[in-house]
Amino acid sequence: MNQHAAFFSLEEMVLMITLIVLSMAGIYLGALYWRQDKRLYRPVLIALGIVLAVFIAGLSKRQRLQANQAIVIYETVANFEPRANSTVHFKLSPGTKVTVIKQEEGWTKVKRLDGNLGWVPQGVMEEIETDTKNLTS
Repeated sequence: MNQHAAFFSLEEMVLMITLIVLSMAGIYLGALYWRQDKRLYRPVLIALGIVLAVFIAGLSKRQRLQANQAIVIYETVANFEPRANSTVHFKLSPGTKVTVIKQEEGWTKVKRLDGNLGWVPQGVMEEIETDTKNLTS
């Protein structure tokens, strides 16, 4: 699913969802108009429905991933636990992109692009603003 969500741009995913829905509607209305046997068009509608579900899931995952992104602005270390005297897990340099997992008592749990998790003090990174109004306008 990660590869699917990353392969298409946001605009491409919305366009594909729209085209799939319009295709499904056209096939169904055409079958009603020409009084076709359900065995002919039902498998096509089911297949398009599955593809639609995959695209919607990918779009949803992409939105969730983008909503929690941050950039490290100060050099820091990520600890195994949310405590100052905890064991250091890895270093983070300014400009490193991370995903915010959760926040707790002055600490933020982050995930690097390679999948490593660690706790950093709050205030060492800045959240990336996502612009989702382009999808709705």
